[in-house]
Amino acid sequence: MALRLTAKQKKFAKLAVELGNWTEAYVQAYDVVAGSKRTTAQSDAKDLAKRPNVRREMVRLTELLQKRHDVNVDSLTD
Repeated sequence: MALRLTAKQKKFAKLAVELGNWTEAYVQAYDVVAGSKRTTAQSDAKDLAKRPNVRREMVRLTELLQKRHDVNVDSLTD
């Protein structure tokens, strides 16, 4: 049985794929307050992205985005 994502985990995965920046995705998804240490957000984002359920969602969203835009590494390098 697949582990369910929290609303914030879903938002993080979506933003991570859209922005291509795990730290910024974490800051936005988890409402990190201004003045917080950026290194903490970087570390927390990395840990979150390593969770299997979050990683699967990121892969799923990336594949969906690629299909929607018919983009892959080969088409980008041609």
